[in-house]
This record gives sequence, C-alpha cells and structure tokens, in this order.
Amino acid sequence: MRGWIGGKSGATRRVALSCIVLGAAGAALAQERLPPPRQLHYLVEVRRSLPTGEPLGVSAALVRRTETPATGMIVEQIVTLEAGEAPRESFTLMQVDGTKLIVSEREARFNGEGELQGPPWFWTGWTSRLEMTGGTGSVRASETVTADGRTAQRRYFSPAGELKMVIDEQYRPISTELFGVLYQQLMPHP
Repeated sequence: MRGWIGGKSGATRRVALSCIVLGAAGAALAQERLPPPRQLHYLVEVRRSLPTGEPLGVSAALVRRTETPATGMIVEQIVTLEAGEAPRESFTLMQVDGTKLIVSEREARFNGEGELQGPPWFWTGWTSRLEMTGGTGSVRASETVTADGRTAQRRYFSPAGELKMVIDEQYRPISTELFGVLYQQLMPHP
C-alpha cells in the first residue's frame, strides 16, 4: 500500500480513510432524512379582478403536485378550465435549492425564481417572481399552505410595471382517485 495517499504514514492513511467513510455516511444519512416523494391533488377556484376590485371572471384548474426531495424537484401538472374553451394542460417545473426556487414552465411561457418559507419539504408558503416570455409582463405571487389546502395571490404587471390584474386562487385537496377520474374526463387520451 506504499504510495497510497501520497505515501503518508499508516496513521495519516487511517485518518484520511475515516474522513472519506464519515463523509459518505453523512451524505447517506442526509439523504435518508429527506421525506419520500409525494403527490398532492387539488381542485382550484381561480378569481380574476382588476386592481380596482372589479371582477373579471371565475375559472377552475385541476392540479397534481409531485414533490421529489431526493432530486430537489417539484412538478405541477395543471389542467386549466376556462368557460367556452377546451381544457389546456401545462407543467410548472420548480428546482429547489435550499430556500430558493428556480421556476419555469415546460411550455416556455414564463420563468423566474422564488423563496420558500418554513421547514424543508413541509413549507408553509412561498413567493415567486416570474417574467413572461416575449416581454409581455411579469407576475408576482404569494402562496400559503392552509388547513384547507392552499391559497395563492398572483399580481400581473405590464412590461412598464403597471398592475393590470389580480388573480386569487383557492386550492382544495382532492383524492388521487377523484383527480384520475376528472383528468380522464377532461383530457381523454387514446
């Protein structure tokens, strides 16, 4: 074993090996402390209004939120339901880095960043700042986990920074089974 770790003494080799083993064990323990992946399902009421409070309309959404702590990833699969329009499916991707979020949409309509509040993977709320692609404006959002699910307020700003619309959302938890039934009715796949 001469020459191992630069030809150092046996004591030095043992200390170096101990550090490697302890580092690997620490990383494994940290990984074990992460909660398992989970999915949450919601039926969402969406109310839009002008900054004056004048209502603009109500719509709904069906949301499946998949949290994967081991990869630091959150994916929200969203089916948006607007009166007189076909349901539209989109995917919001959130990469977690400590208390920071990097947010994008698979369909590339926005991207941005956010800040998480509360214990990791059991957050009590978060804020985000999103820029719409093509310079069409920005969204500032604040979301809170409640005993009844989740609430969100999104404020849409013009490219010049003028508040144009306020969107209030109420997320009500639903079962995995109900999500599946509603999803198949809204987004039938061959």
